[in-house]
Amino acid sequence: MTNSIRILLLAILPILAQAQQGGASTFNFLNVTPSSYGHSLGGSMIALPTNDLSTSLQNPGLLNEDMNRIANFNLLFNVSGIRSGYVGYGDQWKKKKINWGVGLQFTDYGTFSGADEWGNRRGDFSAADYALVISASRALNERFHMGVNTKMIYSQYETYIATGIAWDIGGVYELTEKQASLGLTVKNIGFVIKDYTNNPGVLPFDVQLGFSKKLKYLPFRYHVTAHHLYKWDVRYEDPNLVSSNLLGEDTGPSSFAIFADNVFRHLNFGGEFLLGKKENLKLRFAYNHMLRQEMSVNNLRGFTGFNGGIEFKIKRFVLGYSFGLQHLHGSSKMISIRTDFGSKSTKG
Repeated sequence: MTNSIRILLLAILPILAQAQQGGASTFNFLNVTPSSYGHSLGGSMIALPTNDLSTSLQNPGLLNEDMNRIANFNLLFNVSGIRSGYVGYGDQWKKKKINWGVGLQFTDYGTFSGADEWGNRRGDFSAADYALVISASRALNERFHMGVNTKMIYSQYETYIATGIAWDIGGVYELTEKQASLGLTVKNIGFVIKDYTNNPGVLPFDVQLGFSKKLKYLPFRYHVTAHHLYKWDVRYEDPNLVSSNLLGEDTGPSSFAIFADNVFRHLNFGGEFLLGKKENLKLRFAYNHMLRQEMSVNNLRGFTGFNGGIEFKIKRFVLGYSFGLQHLHGSSKMISIRTDFGSKSTKG
């Protein structure tokens, strides 16, 4: 570990401890997946090195030499006309062998009609979040990449403004001979400089661990991501699930059912079929148990929590489309375009 990373960790340890206390957080748009790749895999993809620059927002250790001169554009169409996205460019400082990237992550909530407490119209206003992200990484050896994201955050809802700064620290370890990789990232370490009100804000801190492996005899790769590792119990206590019989005895879920539910809420499962001689066509699917448990309607769960997507290459362009079934009311959809301004071919 370099001296600069040691100094950074020592500086943010008190803030990190505060973030673990839980409670509502500011700038939750930072948790919105920045690419159709991650969106199609359940919301996160932190273990597999590709040339998709937007994946470095989920784990800066994924930033690598294959992202040199790669440009990314991603746009998420959420419910109620909300738009989120990321646009970025990556390259390499060859003298120091440092990979770098710069991009803008944003969420636009649209235009609203303003009114006072008496219902009198006061004109329209807008609401939006922005984060300028500067990324850097380096290969410590042939197997291990480590990187850092620096996020300068600005948010404005009508006349209310909030600003902050955050860092992600992450690494990826590749088991090349087994076609597998392991990723670890600590996200949104930092502080709120100015909150919307005088109350102190807390960033959406998270610790994630991911694993990806390609099967030997089948064109298929699976991904598993564990999130919220700093906190064991991530269940929401739903009063509708609390029940008792005529004697007042609890007839709710058993201790084992509660334990299993909590374990799987920490996990996202995903996979992708790699089709074609050069794997230029990819079909993806995923399951997010926490999303399903929190967003489902009793007795009407449907396919809430399932995601899917497709990616294909046309010459120097890679096009991606993904969808997420978030609720019976609606779903989110995302498109991604990336292109290579360098001389090498695009790696999937």
